[in-house]
Amino acid sequence: MNPTKLRGFLTFFLLIVISSGVAVYYFAFAELRTFSVEVGHRVTDANASAEQIQNLQALKSQLNQEQGLVAKANEIFATNANYQPAAIRDVQHYADIAGISITTTFDNNAPIQNSRSFSVVVNSEVAYDDFIAFLRGVESNIPKLQVTHISIGRASTSEDLVVIEKLIISIFVR
Repeated sequence: MNPTKLRGFLTFFLLIVISSGVAVYYFAFAELRTFSVEVGHRVTDANASAEQIQNLQALKSQLNQEQGLVAKANEIFATNANYQPAAIRDVQHYADIAGISITTTFDNNAPIQNSRSFSVVVNSEVAYDDFIAFLRGVESNIPKLQVTHISIGRASTSEDLVVIEKLIISIFVR
């Protein structure tokens, strides 16, 4: 090989090497661009997922804090399955506190929607103040009790005593 042919061959080889380098650089740059777009999408998804996780944790914390409120809300209403024992127990409790002797009987027709009613018979004449204490206890009860009908009269034996002729109480159910 003479020097002219060698120089032509080396020039041609140099052009091939430079062209190959440019092609490899262009291909690597295109792959890097594709990879950077994919990484950007994944970072965005990760940030969105982290935000969703934080929102879910905040909701979970809020639900845990409000469990007491849910329990209190559930206490306001009795259920159809448990309203009779609950009503008897609660009314008897307030009667015992007020010193009144009572008996209860349940009716099927309630005057208020989503409620059940029962009659309370006061077994003897009672002091007016004791009866008012009994009524206050009943009205402040949870589950909610409401006096829907009352017939009251003065006792013939004393001005401080009253006779309860009829007392109907409703308990709210869900």
